Amino acid sequence: MVQLLAECETEYEQSGAVVVAIAFLSTFAALILVDAVLSGFAIKAAIDQGSSPLIERLEAAQQLLRAHPEELALQQSRSRHKLPAVVSGGSL
Repeated sequence: MVQLLAECETEYEQSGAVVVAIAFLSTFAALILVDAVLSGFAIKAAIDQGSSPLIERLEAAQQLLRAHPEELALQQSRSRHKLPAVVSGGSL
């Protein structure tokens, strides 16, 4: 083995396989980075789109409460005193 190493010339240049491996791994790392960025944008867009109807419902509820403050006071007193809701047209 030592004799073989002594007779072989050493070349410090990279072989074709090493160049292909470096190119492949660099491309793979770049694709993973791009995928992470695009996934982040997609998740943010999905969260923003999902919260939009909720915000609209909350705004509608606020407007309704502003328009009918007496109903809000009634609901709060019922929940405070735990009064049962009135059921019409039935017997218990």
